[in-house]
Amino acid sequence: MEEKQKNRKIDLSEPGLTRHWFVKKVAEKSNFYQKDIDVVIDAISEVLSAVIGNKETLKINGLFTMYLTEKKASKYYEPKEGKLMDTSESYYVSFKASKQLLKYLPEAQKEKNSEEKL
Repeated sequence: MEEKQKNRKIDLSEPGLTRHWFVKKVAEKSNFYQKDIDVVIDAISEVLSAVIGNKETLKINGLFTMYLTEKKASKYYEPKEGKLMDTSESYYVSFKASKQLLKYLPEAQKEKNSEEKL
């Protein structure tokens, strides 16, 4: 019975993959109550926020690596002003999917990714 539970396909036909949808699907897959999954997701959110706030890298084997990427300060030309403008240094969150997760990409996306490497 446990093996059937793990191999069961997840229905992605519902419009909009929201937090509610995610909680519902994880609860169905794990046989936990939705309120318990919701608490876990809140805890994960807090941990991820702390990781980002400390500019750390989080690697979850088999899923992804999450890290901050720095965008250095730069200059650009503003045509309306007719002069060079400055942008400040900023950061954004980057995710790198694991090889295990990448194998679920559609074939068209796999081909595009392999072309970019050439």
